Amino acid sequence: MYRRSKFIEVLLEIRKEMSAEADFDVDLFSEMARTGSTSVTEKDRKEMRTAEPPNTADDAIARVESHTDLVPET
Repeated sequence: MYRRSKFIEVLLEIRKEMSAEADFDVDLFSEMARTGSTSVTEKDRKEMRTAEPPNTADDAIARVESHTDLVPET
């Protein structure tokens, strides 16, 4: 079975972290725009950072372990 290289594993982790940070920034901006606030409390910031990002199609593609997983059975 095909095994992903360490480089790809690290790259995927970096991508997930960057995605979570971008989601946090968007959520923070939208919350500030919604409330008209110019600052966010530390409690709110902690809650937003601990939220789990939703799964995306890219995550499903990244979990494919073999090119044969992509071929439909006939």
